[in-house]
Order: sequence, then structure tokens, then C-alpha cells
Amino acid sequence: MKTQTSKQNTFFSVVYDPLMWIRTQIGSDRTIVWVSILALTFLAAVLRIYNIENQSLWRDEGISYSLSHQESLPDVFSTLANNDLHPPFYFVLLYFAIELLGKSVFALRLISAIAGIILIPLGYTIGKRLFNQWVGLLNALIITVSPFLIRYSQEARQYNLLALMAAFTLYFAIRWYQKPNNRQLIPYVVSGALLIYTHTWGFFFLAALNLYLAVDLWLNTPRRRELPSWIVGNLVIGALYLAWLPAMLQQLNFRTDWITTTDSPFQLLRLTFEYWTAAARATPFYLLIFLIGVLYLFDIEIRPFKMSLGKNSGKVMLLIVTALATLVIALVLNEFKPSFKPDRYTIVVYPIFTLLLALGIVNLRFRWVMLGALFILMALWARKDLYYLRDPYKSVARDAAADLNANVKPNDVIVFTPDPLGQSVQFYLTTDHFMLGYANWTSMSDWNIDGWVDAWFKDDLQPTTLALLDERLTGDACLWLVYAPGPISIPNAENVTDDFLAAVEERYTLVREFRSYDEGFSEPPFEDMQLDQYCGKRETLTRRFG
Repeated sequence: MKTQTSKQNTFFSVVYDPLMWIRTQIGSDRTIVWVSILALTFLAAVLRIYNIENQSLWRDEGISYSLSHQESLPDVFSTLANNDLHPPFYFVLLYFAIELLGKSVFALRLISAIAGIILIPLGYTIGKRLFNQWVGLLNALIITVSPFLIRYSQEARQYNLLALMAAFTLYFAIRWYQKPNNRQLIPYVVSGALLIYTHTWGFFFLAALNLYLAVDLWLNTPRRRELPSWIVGNLVIGALYLAWLPAMLQQLNFRTDWITTTDSPFQLLRLTFEYWTAAARATPFYLLIFLIGVLYLFDIEIRPFKMSLGKNSGKVMLLIVTALATLVIALVLNEFKPSFKPDRYTIVVYPIFTLLLALGIVNLRFRWVMLGALFILMALWARKDLYYLRDPYKSVARDAAADLNANVKPNDVIVFTPDPLGQSVQFYLTTDHFMLGYANWTSMSDWNIDGWVDAWFKDDLQPTTLALLDERLTGDACLWLVYAPGPISIPNAENVTDDFLAAVEERYTLVREFRSYDEGFSEPPFEDMQLDQYCGKRETLTRRFG
């Protein structure tokens, strides 16, 4: 009888006060927290490493490989300065990863996975330092299961590293602000420098962070004397960037027309939230939790109703101003030079978004309401996590390359249009053939971002390319055309690729069509492509449709 009563008491204690039950099973709050952080870090590692090679590389990942796979480190710097828009920190790390681990998808994506794993204990530390250990733990949980971060933990691009460096910079800035001295300033300077060496949006983040802290120090008369040392620390960050400044100025002259969007700033912000939450229909739920987190600014009493700035208002304001000002700066500059990618670059402030989500859940006050909101959030994201980790969604480049490896003869020619498709396919090619990228290169080493946009507007682009193909396609040589039908993202040149495809179809005899690369995809792949084989010129050049 006593055993049955004891079991009933245990059941009711779990139902009505799960946290108290966990405490009695494990011990102190400190033990609970550290066991939880270790468990979440392990879970994050599993989610970020599991099936890491399942997805084919896509175009941008192929570009990362091309830029980093150089003869020497100086070659990486010069290639970036002449053929990319980004600073070198990530690509230097990728260069060493390739040198140490060899050419593999795992080696290319490992840096992003490691950055994603480190974000878990760092997210906890930021939440604990600003608020308390339970906010930190909840933040770590949200970061662990975030589909947005899991996706970029399995992508060979610098975005997860950008989020990590932004989180480190925020953490060290907070630590200095709470205990200002020169020793505390050193790690902030190092992380801030690495942030802007990771991505140019790091400048926006630093500007937003300084906007709040500098104004706060100035308005707080007793602390105004600390402002000069803070300014000096930021000047040192700028001085550390001087080595890359000439290259950055050169990169700023490159045209970025393909990023041009007709979306308004408000639409771009809406898209940002949709990408962050990984589900357009569920975005209002996450936005509601986010706004409840913003309400942490205030102390609210229901009966009688009272609302005043809370003791944590300054900390919440720091997060809001840093995130919002970063996005506003980017949106303003986007009007002058296209540079706003809501699905990628905005990751720089994503660690703040997850922390405000954690605050929103904590601010629900009632334990079962909190647990209910957390359950819904976890359930929605777990579904998306399964999709990312299990289903193909990125690219069909690996499958197209497999067909090329199996069928291309030594004297055949491979053409990619639009030419960036070659960046992902060529990683998997085991053959050594003449390759041409329409419209920008006749070998992968010739690809040049500076002239990429202008190349699409050359009057002699199509006839020059066809003449080059005629010169190469002698004897029994065949043309293998890897292409993505439809408009390209260059304003006023949207149909150049389709015109070239029509010209090829008029000029050469179609032998085989390779299709159904996206057969296993539950939705259209992020990077789709088709493969056609043409052998021999047509006797009569007539335009074919269909």
C-alpha cells in the first residue's frame, strides 16, 4: 500500500512540479544545469554531424572550395581579393581543413558544424551573464534544435562562423561593460576583429553594438570616464583590419546585381523572420514569443495594472538595439548596393533572436504555459530538423556529376549555364575535360567575379561561345550541357541563358536527356539542373521548340 502511495506521489510531483522532481533526482540546480548543458552540447553535435555528407554540395559551397583549394595561403588571399565579396577568416580555416583532412564534403562542412556546436555553451553563458542560468539554459536548448542553425551547420559557408563570432563579440562586450578594465577589453578586440574578418556584416553588428554602449556610457555620467578606453578598443579592431582594407575596397567595386530584389524593407524583414523560424505559417507564433521577450523590458502587474521599466530593461534594450540597428543599417545600405540576403547574412543577429525567444518563454510566468509554448516550439522545429537531416533539398549536382563521370569521353566538352552551376558539379567530377562556363569562363581558374555581371551583356557572347564549341567539337566529340532553365537573377539579362539553350538546340543534335535528378526531393531542390548530350551539328539549322 505504501509503495502504491509512493508511486502516486511521485507521479503527481512530476506532473505538478517537474523541476522540483528533477532536483530531487539529480541534486542541486548547478548539477542540473551542467548535466543539461553537456547533454545539449552532445545532442547538438549529433544533429550537426549526423548525415553531414547526405546533401550534395550546391553552388556557393563549390565556390568556397574553389576559393580555398589553392597552392598556398597567399594564393587564398589574392583569389579572395580578386574573385569574391568576403573577407578571409573562414576561407583560411577552410584551407587548413582541406590540407589536413583532404578533399571531402565532411572536411568542407566541419568548420560550420564545430561553430554550431560551440554556440550551445556560449548561448548558455550569454543568457546566464545577462539574466540567469535558466534563461541561459533555455537559450542553449533553442539554439540546439534551431533548424536555421542546423542547416548552416551542414553548409560549407561562413554563416555559422559569423553567428559564433557575433555571439563571442556580444559576450565579451557585456563582460567588459559589467567589469570594465583593459584585460576584459582584449578578448572583445580579438573577437571583434575576427567578426569583421568573417563577413562584412560584422561591421554592421559592431556599429549597432557600439551605438547602444557608447550612448549608454555617455549618458551615464559616473561611467563616462570609461568611454575613452572603449573607443580605443574599437580603434584597435579597425587597425587590425587595415591589412585587408585595400582588398575590401576593391571588392566593394564588384557589381552585385544578382542580389537585387524588388522586395521592400518591410518585406525583407518579414522574409528574415520566416527564414529564422523555418516555417512561414508558424512565424506568427514565434513572433509572438519574441515580442513577449521584448516585454521583459517592463515589470508588469495585472491587479491593479501597473507597468514600469524593469531591472533588466537595459540588458533587453542592448539586445533589441543591437539586433534592430544591425538590420536597419543593412537595409539602408542595400538601397545603394544590393547586399541584403535574409536567408543568410542576417544570421549575424540570430543569437540575439534565440535569446529573446528564451526570454519570451520565461516571461509567460505560469509554468505550464511556459512548458506548453516550449513544447510547441520544439515540436515545430523538430519536424523541420528531420527534413533537413533526412530529405535531400539542396542540389542535384552530385547526381549530374555521376552521369558525367560515367558517360563523358576524353574529347567531349562540358558546358555549364549559368556558369556558377559548374562550381558545385566540378567538385564531384573525376574526369579532366575542357569545360566552359557560360558566360564567364573557359576554365574554372578563369572565373572572375569582377566581370561576371558585365559578361552577360556582351554583344558577341553567344556567337563567340558557339564558335569556340565548333572548334572543340570535332570528330565524334559530344557536347554535355548542364543547365538550369528559366530566367537568371541578373536584371535585364534574365533570358540570356534560355536564348543560348535555344541556339545550342538549333545547332547540334540532341542525343540524350538526363532527367529526374530531383526524384527523391519532397519539394524543388535549392539548386536544380538538367543534363543534355548533343553530338554532331544539324545539317539544317532550324529552330526547334518543345
